Amino acid sequence: MSKCLEGHLTDEWLRLQKLLAEEIAEGGKSLANHTFTRFDEQQWRAILMRPFFDAKTCLEYGAGSGYLCRALREAGFKADYKIIDIPELWPVQKAYFDEHGIEGVEWLNEIEEVDLVIAHFSISEAPFSWRDEIFSWHPKYFHILYQTQHTPPEIPKGDWGRNVLYFDKLEKKKENYMWVKNPYDEHFLLIGTRK
Repeated sequence: MSKCLEGHLTDEWLRLQKLLAEEIAEGGKSLANHTFTRFDEQQWRAILMRPFFDAKTCLEYGAGSGYLCRALREAGFKADYKIIDIPELWPVQKAYFDEHGIEGVEWLNEIEEVDLVIAHFSISEAPFSWRDEIFSWHPKYFHILYQTQHTPPEIPKGDWGRNVLYFDKLEKKKENYMWVKNPYDEHFLLIGTRK
């Protein structure tokens, strides 16, 4: 397993696992509604990502159930798609892709250079050392969606400003990228394009 993922089973992950188990036990009705809503959101994100469709390789850091990958594939994104995630999620993602006929996805244990790095919310939950590893790469594009109200393990609960500050500093540190930051609900979408 990549050192970026070791020990990433947080309290939030365990809480979500418990909710999922309860949902399945109750017949999964609201889970189906949640899945539909989440996929609709991912389709919208995929449309906004069309300017990055020239990428030949893509790495999604923390792919969840695989909604975004499916939405991108259905929107015509043809890049070699690689996922780094906790291995416990791989069977969930594979089952989801099989169900929807999504092919050409590779799961990685180690980090690999690519043209496009996607990290939607997962990056906000990662310790700074893992983020630093990811941002040491030099892809053509970074497509980052980060939370303003979430803190990685090394920040005291509720100290949200330090999470936002991390990404503000990143923009200044990686001067070889043109950065665009836009609000996204209560979060930020940060796009970096290599100059």
